[in-house]
Amino acid sequence: DAPPVDAPARDWRLKWNERAPVTSETIELRVPAKAYFFFKDWELKDVKALRPQQLGLNWKDSKINGKNAWRPILAALENFAAQPWHWDGEGHVVVTETYKTSVSDRFPGDLHSAHGSQGLYRPIRSHLLGETADLDMKVAMPTILLWVCKRFGIACLHLEYYVNHREEVLSKVMTDDGYTRPHAKEQFNIAWTWNQKLRGVKNEFLKSYDTEAKRVQKELMGVPELAWILAFCEPEDTADNGEGSFVSKLFHFVQARLTQRVMHLLREEEGERVACIVFDGLNVANAERHGDEPLLAKCTAACEEVCPGMNMGWAWKELDFEVRTKDTKVRVPDKTAGRVLIVDGKLCIPDDYETPEPPGEDADGEGGGGGGGGGAVALDPRYEPTYDAMFT
Repeated sequence: DAPPVDAPARDWRLKWNERAPVTSETIELRVPAKAYFFFKDWELKDVKALRPQQLGLNWKDSKINGKNAWRPILAALENFAAQPWHWDGEGHVVVTETYKTSVSDRFPGDLHSAHGSQGLYRPIRSHLLGETADLDMKVAMPTILLWVCKRFGIACLHLEYYVNHREEVLSKVMTDDGYTRPHAKEQFNIAWTWNQKLRGVKNEFLKSYDTEAKRVQKELMGVPELAWILAFCEPEDTADNGEGSFVSKLFHFVQARLTQRVMHLLREEEGERVACIVFDGLNVANAERHGDEPLLAKCTAACEEVCPGMNMGWAWKELDFEVRTKDTKVRVPDKTAGRVLIVDGKLCIPDDYETPEPPGEDADGEGGGGGGGGGAVALDPRYEPTYDAMFT
């Protein structure tokens, strides 16, 4: 018999005319039962206590953002609880999550889970993912957009400077405008996903960066190889924020290919399970991989197979339990109110909370998530590309 012939290596290179949506994923997420049942019982009053709409100079959610902060958090919790789940031993449950590209327009972008852990408020998600390792792209949107601009010969000096000197730039913006670090980071993404000028900015570099972004938005829309994306921009976005919507779609298109390559690396080459997908990052089920520097280098090398020359950095991030306001990302004061316990700025599960007992052998032991409802969580188009940054 003739010797077997090795299959040709997969070509991961990004193709601008690739229109097929990313294949859907079903992932089993193993979470601590204590966290699962504690947050499953939350009601609107708990969410209001978590994100207060109170007078106060440094920690109130604005009057408009108050209701907008409460409803998505509660809807996301209800949706998460509605997913299929089952007990896994005495201390854990396994939740089945499904990730798909947009059903409405079939745009070949990121995988989203309308009911999954992906859309949960960050401190709550951190408790549920407490036994996983958080692996994220570094400076994801600016790095991707810089690479795209260079591919099509579009000048973007301020964007390039920001990518290469982010810490220096953020420090200056925080000083000049009095922003928290998360709020400052957010402005450098909003400049790209919103077609209106940033208002009330004092820092001169951020002003120039924003002006450059508005110019580049239009230039990207004029690139022939990218013209197909225009058809996927929603009519209301085209009227009110066409440029921002276009850049958001473009970013998602590239990011999806990078994420798929790294997922393949983790599963097929490293033998690891992916616990969940969170936009520009992944949580690895094996928490012991946290801090594995060689794996970060492998992720960067894998992304080079998709976008040569991008040099996308990856980082292990600590799970973040801090509670901050939605508008300016200021830490909420410590408090105890009903089920809400904030200590040293971090959301905690009370030590005396008792996890329900698993059913006996004669009981069913399986169940739907209960409650549910609420439908998919709607994202503000200004923040859609980096939902996680809303609460960072």
